[in-house]
Amino acid sequence: MSYAFTAMAEFYSPPGSRRIRVGAVSQYENVIVVSNRGPASFRVNEDGKAELRRGGGGLSSGLADSLTGSGASWFFAPMSDEEQNAFGVLRSDYGGTVEHLGINLEMVDIDRTDFTLAYQVISNSLLWFALHGMFDPAHRPRINRPTRQSWEAYCRVNEAFADQIARQAKPEAKVLVHDYHLFLVGELLASRREDLKCVHFTHTPFCSPTEMQMLPDEISARLTAALGKYSALGFHSPDWAVNYAACSQALGVTPTKTFVAPLPISPSILAADAASAKCTSYDNWLSDLAGGRSLVVRVDRVEPSKNILRGFHAFDSMLDRHPELASQVLFLALVYPSREALAEYLSYRGEIETLASYINSKWAPHSPISLYVDDNFERSLSALRHYDVLVVNPIRDGLNLVAKEGPAVNESFGTLVLSKTAGAHRELTAMGLSDCYLAINPFDSLTTGEAIYRALTSKTSDRKARSQALKAALADTQRQNSAVWLDAQVAAAE
Repeated sequence: MSYAFTAMAEFYSPPGSRRIRVGAVSQYENVIVVSNRGPASFRVNEDGKAELRRGGGGLSSGLADSLTGSGASWFFAPMSDEEQNAFGVLRSDYGGTVEHLGINLEMVDIDRTDFTLAYQVISNSLLWFALHGMFDPAHRPRINRPTRQSWEAYCRVNEAFADQIARQAKPEAKVLVHDYHLFLVGELLASRREDLKCVHFTHTPFCSPTEMQMLPDEISARLTAALGKYSALGFHSPDWAVNYAACSQALGVTPTKTFVAPLPISPSILAADAASAKCTSYDNWLSDLAGGRSLVVRVDRVEPSKNILRGFHAFDSMLDRHPELASQVLFLALVYPSREALAEYLSYRGEIETLASYINSKWAPHSPISLYVDDNFERSLSALRHYDVLVVNPIRDGLNLVAKEGPAVNESFGTLVLSKTAGAHRELTAMGLSDCYLAINPFDSLTTGEAIYRALTSKTSDRKARSQALKAALADTQRQNSAVWLDAQVAAAE
């Protein structure tokens, strides 16, 4: 799933008096959400007191907003020893179950070595690359004995989730499992609690049969069999549902039913954030940086699937064909570090920084690329409000919320340039909005550069018409908010 603009609350220590009391019985009271990360993060401050803050990201914010005050439960893993210790202190402070926004938080007790192997080696280095179609057959994947040992750890982590949920779930609970870190939970729960109804939602793309079969045979077989045990599987795009069914059939497994439910954005929350003093304080900075130049913007995580390098190559190819624009256009790349414990990600960051430096030296003294590698919500939102062109060119994306959030807040009649392989492209096309943005092949830097040029040089009336139509359609469609997305998962568990 892509970067989602959701404001974070400050740290606070939640004594019993701050607990949100659940009133009337909620339709979600017997719902359990399961994910690798929870809706909050935890730490112990210098005074030895445990603190909690609301988590960021599309999954956390969307589900947490829908579940606020519901009495639903949320099972998740500690991301570090510090989080595990802090949660233990909070549990003691609360005298039992920790509540956040009226949601019952349950941290799963997981061996830290198992978690590291499952998270880094299997989830992020193997499954993530397979699902995104990012393997390099001449070099990756590298399957060896440590891979098998890490797979065993992945299985144990999934078993730890299933064991704890089986012990604590109320009768007939509906269990909503999220993302590729926990593919096996539904199958494991089925053998422990037949009364539970389990649904899985995948936030990434889903791979083709060819890509699935690049995994070790025992892993691909176990994954497809496990997914087939869920009551239903949810995806952001019908393309990923089709791929899942094809993988199952290729491996001789009867696929379970699927449903498609793209995660909505929250225009009202985005508008409030965009109008905040913290956000508008970056407007002058942005104006000074641009210096009257047109503004091409991208906001992404530093990860290979986001295709940042080809985005820079596309911009460079545009300048090759239109060198006069080197002094008239600024490409502002606001990207934030991701998974830097993995060598592939550190290497990719180095490539990004090197390429940006090369292009700037090539077009000196203009320095047409400004690259910032850090996470700054307000600065990014300010850039989205003022872009002339927004480049969203992932190699493959489950959805990509920025492709919807950017047009929703933009005030400059900017044009979206979007990969055809992002789930958001399929959603916007289905909404009849294909004429409101420029769709590109993410592998073709030349035509992507031409799309950027077209976006920059279109008539003001054309840019305005595209931008206003896209913004209006997003605002109208997304009034359903994240509760409808959650309801689709709950309904699939029936």
